Amino acid sequence: MQALARTLLLLGMLLCLTTLAQAQLARQDQLWSLGEQAMQVGDWSAAVKAWETVVTLPTWPFTKPLEEAQVQLATAYRQCRQYDKATQQLLQVMGKHPRDTWTVRILVQLTAVGLAQGQRDATDRILTFLLDDVTCPPAQVESYLTGLMKETGLVDPPVAALGRYLDTHPGHPSADAVRVIYARLLVTTGDRTRALAVTQALLENAAGTPNDMATASLLAEEYLRQGTPDKAWAVLQQRARYGAPDTRVIALTVAAFRQAGDQQHTAEVATRLISATPLPPQPVEALCWLAHTALAAGDLPTAQRWVDLLTRYAPEYPMVTRVRRALREAKSPATPLKPSGSVPTRK
Repeated sequence: MQALARTLLLLGMLLCLTTLAQAQLARQDQLWSLGEQAMQVGDWSAAVKAWETVVTLPTWPFTKPLEEAQVQLATAYRQCRQYDKATQQLLQVMGKHPRDTWTVRILVQLTAVGLAQGQRDATDRILTFLLDDVTCPPAQVESYLTGLMKETGLVDPPVAALGRYLDTHPGHPSADAVRVIYARLLVTTGDRTRALAVTQALLENAAGTPNDMATASLLAEEYLRQGTPDKAWAVLQQRARYGAPDTRVIALTVAAFRQAGDQQHTAEVATRLISATPLPPQPVEALCWLAHTALAAGDLPTAQRWVDLLTRYAPEYPMVTRVRRALREAKSPATPLKPSGSVPTRK
């Protein structure tokens, strides 16, 4: 009897604990939803109230990380101009996650708090914190800056801060890799002229870096945009000497030949790339151009060869559908061939 009583008591306690856990989870979910909804509509006072309650609840049996609630609370505090409280929450998270997946997100929020208080050097200080650690991956710097742009709506100031760091630390071990990021971000701000200058300087660096392919891609894209495919090809050819080109570089090579009107080389490189997965759009456009060129010249067998390749590897592209239709019409006796030289441009 005593054993049965103990068993029933344990079962009762387990049932109580389960019920309590379910109630706690329901309360957490309810408060979490209230916090998110308040932030979506900009009711920051209500958001603070909801998130303050969430972070004081017992961590067990929650399924959502406490750190996430703390970051959300810090954001709400910042919007309510309670900057000290926002900083306190963020530093608590940073103390538990000094260098992991939370790092960039916390640094973005800390910078946003600083900028909200009028600290114009906030971005510079955080960049220095990141880059003075020579083990910091350059990709983390890019994630920080793009995250800051999204969080604050600022575009030019974060990029300018990176430029200032590079100006004052030209000998940084990752300087070339960071300059690639700088050039890429300059493009996002619309300052393609400076991006081109930064990239050109990198490519003229005789030492070469593992990022040469990335810089070559950026410069080749800019040359293609300017309508100078010969320069794009020269850059890509130069960089190919440092290792096997990746898919992006090969695709840009196809685009360069296609823009230059070089049918032979377009065909060779596009055929080499046509089996890539997923298939980049440049080879598809190039092969469609080759098919249309053959059609315009009345060379139906060559057009059929390109259409067969396109149908095999990229049947879903609208431009492939159009070139198949053009080939069918060209084969129809009732449909006269288009005059030679009438090569459709990209739509």
